[in-house]
Amino acid sequence: MAGNRSKEAATEEVEMQMTPMIDVTFLLLIFFLCSIKFKLLDGKLAAYLPRDVGVNATPIDVELLKIDIRMEVSKTGNDGFIVTVNDEKKQFPDEFYRSVKALHEKAPELKATIYPGKEIEYGHVVRVVNECLRADLTEITFGGTVLDE
Repeated sequence: MAGNRSKEAATEEVEMQMTPMIDVTFLLLIFFLCSIKFKLLDGKLAAYLPRDVGVNATPIDVELLKIDIRMEVSKTGNDGFIVTVNDEKKQFPDEFYRSVKALHEKAPELKATIYPGKEIEYGHVVRVVNECLRADLTEITFGGTVLDE
C-alpha cells in the first residue's frame, strides 16, 4: 500500500497559492511608487514677470547700488585729504558722517567702496573706515588706485 500512495501523490496536481503572491507584488509596487523621487527640470526657472511692460516701456529710475568714497590729498585742508561721496565733496568728518548715515538709512543693503588716492596716508583711510562704522555701514571694500602711465 505504501507504493500506491506515492503514485497517487505523484499524480496529484500541486496548486500554487496565487493570492499571497499577488498581495506581495502589489505591496512592492506601492512601496516603490511611494519611495520614488522624480527628477525636477534643472533649467526651469519659476519667474513671474510683468506682462504689461515690453520694448517700448518707459525707463525705470535706477536706484543707487553702492557708495563710492574717493580720497584725495589736499594741499590746503586741515585734515590733509578731501573725501568725495558719490561724486559730491564732503567735509570730513561731520558732513561725511551725515551723508553716509543718510544713504545707509535709505537703503541698508548698500555697500561702500573706498578708493584711496595715490598719496593718502593709512591713518586717513582708518579714520574714514571708523566714520563708516560709526554710521552703521559694515559692508566696506577697498578699490585700487589709478596708476600713472
